[in-house]
Amino acid sequence: MTELVERLDYAGVAGIHLEREPTEHPAGLSEFRLVVKRRQQDGSVVDEDDPGTLSKSERSLVGLVVALVGYVAHDVADDVPFLLLDSLEAFDTDRIDCLLDYVRDAVDVTYIVTALLSGDADAVDAEDAEISADAFI
Repeated sequence: MTELVERLDYAGVAGIHLEREPTEHPAGLSEFRLVVKRRQQDGSVVDEDDPGTLSKSERSLVGLVVALVGYVAHDVADDVPFLLLDSLEAFDTDRIDCLLDYVRDAVDVTYIVTALLSGDADAVDAEDAEISADAFI
């Protein structure tokens, strides 16, 4: 989570993590609490428990990071080597390009499909805009 948050460079988000909560559940099911490390204007960092206080772009970042971490942590790519990234319009073009570079380089996935607005699609690296014919075999 930390690497992707740092790469996408949101000034107000210093980090994202999940905390395991103690549970009294008889089957031992775990509960988790999402914590966003919020960087204040004075440089201090505080834990933000309410995602409702985040901007739309920051909430998109949190959702994306948590989803990608689950994809990687549970080795989903071993069974499903396909990743669909949709609704990225909350990110600016530079962040979309950075995200695609990160996914291509750091996530063990064979195929990435991204639905982008035309302006964002025109701005991504050419190698990200191509799909080989053997992908459909």
